[in-house]
Amino acid sequence: VYGLLEDYLGCHWFTPGTLGEHIPQRKTVVLEFPRGQDIVRPSFEKRKPWYNGSALGMMSTAEVGEIATWYRRNRAGGPLGAAAHNWGFFEHPDTYAMFAGKRQAGIGLCMSSPKAVEVASDVFIRFFNSHPEYNHWSFCQGDSLKWCECDRCAAMGSNNAARMLIMSNRVAENLAKVHPTKRLTIYA
Repeated sequence: VYGLLEDYLGCHWFTPGTLGEHIPQRKTVVLEFPRGQDIVRPSFEKRKPWYNGSALGMMSTAEVGEIATWYRRNRAGGPLGAAAHNWGFFEHPDTYAMFAGKRQAGIGLCMSSPKAVEVASDVFIRFFNSHPEYNHWSFCQGDSLKWCECDRCAAMGSNNAARMLIMSNRVAENLAKVHPTKRLTIYA
C-alpha cells in the first residue's frame, strides 16, 4: 500500500512524525499500471536505517512508535541481524591487542591470534544456535581504534582493514561449517 501511495500518488514520509509527511491533495486519482500490474523488487537487501540503541532508549513510547510507522511507510526491511562493536567478549589474554608495547584487555583484538578466531567462532556459533531467526551479526572493532601492533599482525596484512578482513574471513569459514546460511557483517 505504501509503495502505491509513494510510487504512484506522490506521497512521501521524509522523517518520522507529521512534520516529515508530504501528502498531495487531489480531487481525482487515476492509476495506470503497465501491463495491469507492478512487480517491485527492492534494489538492496537491507533497507532500514540504524538508530543507536541508546538513542531509542531515551525516546518516548510515542516517538518509538512514530519511527516504527515511518519504517513501514518507507518499506524498511531486510534480513534480521545485529550491528554493534562487539569485540568486547574476549577475555583470554592470548586474544588481547598489543598496544604501546603490552597486551591490553578491552581495547581490541590480536587479529593474528588463533585463540581469537576460536573464541569468536564459538561466540557466533552459540549466538546463531540460540537465535535461529537472525540472518547476520556484525563482527567489528570498538571505537577505541587501538589496533594490535604485534609482529604477527603486522605480517598478516598491509593495514588494519586487511587484517580485520582476514580474521573475519577465518571466523566466517568456521561459522559456515555449522551455519552455512548465516553471515558475518564487518562493521566499522
